[in-house]
Amino acid sequence: MTIGLWSQIIFVLLSRRQKGKVLIPVKNYVRRALPREFAVLGGPNPDDDLAFRSDNLQILWNCSDESWADPGQHYHHESDEVLIVLKGSLDVEVGEEQFTVEAGEICFFPAGMFHAITGAHTPIEALVIRAPATQEKVFRGDAEL
Repeated sequence: MTIGLWSQIIFVLLSRRQKGKVLIPVKNYVRRALPREFAVLGGPNPDDDLAFRSDNLQILWNCSDESWADPGQHYHHESDEVLIVLKGSLDVEVGEEQFTVEAGEICFFPAGMFHAITGAHTPIEALVIRAPATQEKVFRGDAEL
């Protein structure tokens, strides 16, 4: 996947939620090496010097030799989410459908769509991009209360 395509994906995610707002240019850019472990690369509450602060975009870096899974299906009220798998693969569940997202593939979940990562085939390197950058997750059992 080329940098140009990544830029287009991020632009579409941001512009979809920013129509009618005046965008303020970023004064500083961030350039860092990717770590060899899970990391929050950007979002509203960065927890270390690796991450950049953004209220519009959240990027998670999943890099692991150990498998993992979401605790269950969930959706995001306002955020669209994109998985970009660079190495390994992710088993995904969307509603009743199950499939595998392979290296070199992306998977998009619009806001309000139940989904879950049910397994990671390692070694895994994947980006999770969410816009706007909200932390809310509504799990299937909680949504039906």
